Amino acid sequence: MLERPSRISHATVSYTNKVESARLRMDRNISPVEEWTLDHEILDRIRNTQFMSGNPIQLDLPVHNNNRSVGALVSNFVTVAVRGPPARDFSDPLKKELHIKLTGSSGQSLAAWLASPILIELEGDSNDYVGKGLSGGTIVVYPPRSSEALSSQSSRNVIVGNVVLYGATQGYAFIAGRAAERFAVRNSGVVAVVEGCGDHGCEYMTGGRVMVLGKVGRNFAAGMSGGIAYVFDPHKRLAHSCNTASVGLEPIQLKSDDATAIKHLLQTHFAATASVTAKNILSDYDVAIKNFVKVIPHDYKRVLERAGTQLEQKPVTARISDPISVEDIEELIPNTKADKIVGFMKFKRRQPRANRDPASRTADFDSIYCGERESPGALACTHSVQGTRPELKRQTSRCLDCGVPYCMSGTGCPIQNPIPEFNDLVFHGQWRQALE
Repeated sequence: MLERPSRISHATVSYTNKVESARLRMDRNISPVEEWTLDHEILDRIRNTQFMSGNPIQLDLPVHNNNRSVGALVSNFVTVAVRGPPARDFSDPLKKELHIKLTGSSGQSLAAWLASPILIELEGDSNDYVGKGLSGGTIVVYPPRSSEALSSQSSRNVIVGNVVLYGATQGYAFIAGRAAERFAVRNSGVVAVVEGCGDHGCEYMTGGRVMVLGKVGRNFAAGMSGGIAYVFDPHKRLAHSCNTASVGLEPIQLKSDDATAIKHLLQTHFAATASVTAKNILSDYDVAIKNFVKVIPHDYKRVLERAGTQLEQKPVTARISDPISVEDIEELIPNTKADKIVGFMKFKRRQPRANRDPASRTADFDSIYCGERESPGALACTHSVQGTRPELKRQTSRCLDCGVPYCMSGTGCPIQNPIPEFNDLVFHGQWRQALE
């Protein structure tokens, strides 16, 4: 996966690239600290094209393993610099405003944070972190068309590295080949198809859909709390590889909504990558569908059933004109006030007006903060915390259930906040117990 040119050519190319990079930075007023990247090349090409008028364009570029985070700067430009809604409907994941076709071996973090108007198609392979934080875009990866051996054995060859689609929230990924370890970890909304993955696939997944058309590694679906995975398991090995502590394994019925969704995903995957694996499954679909296994978290299934939904089986057509709406588990419970925004995001940090004098503060062990002014002419400090306690209560909420377990470790909270138990006691007005 790593390109290794000869020493002489590498030295020559390296020096040439540095000189060219310096010249380009000077020409475009780029900071000397900022490296000239492939994204800069893409931005140069699209600035004076019909893309700026809302019309779709396609770029064809080579990519090398020193090109990292390809698509990140372009996504920023598209979402920030280019204003206004798209001129056409680009809900089809394979038809986007900006189609970037890359050929070669990509470096780390290909298509990181890729925005929804962009499709990155890679003919070749890529390193780790493909689609990290994917934010609506589409990723297509397949082996070189010139290599029939690789194309026909795509499910046996690793084509993308570790931690693909980490923390991805929205979008699509079609990968004609295997992924290495930790595929779709913390995926919360992406629809992805891959032809096999290493250990810890779909770990801590909270939403979206993942279809695996090949062997999975050990500890699959560990800590998975939302979303659905479909695994092609003709050799019946999934039960030994899957961590069933939080998920269940279910067969697929031929006439079910799951079967329909799987078929449409296979058709889309084939349309995007020309996958031989997808083609073979579709050629005998009525038999092959019996080898698929549905992986769904126990609690997620209960919530979906309780909400009276159809297990989020919105049809996924080959065109996918109506994108899948993947809901978070807390949003599926009717007539509830689930508060997903935790305190440190919901309440702003507020600085106190002044601190109490230590002589008086140590006499009563009360708050160090002064009370609020009761009137414009009143003193800033009333030597009473009665006016301050409501604000203290709000501020302690900033730390409650933040989800970062530093405070439970020996190192303590990284921002020096007390432990959650203390905050919880303060929040409920149990000041003495909190002090003790």
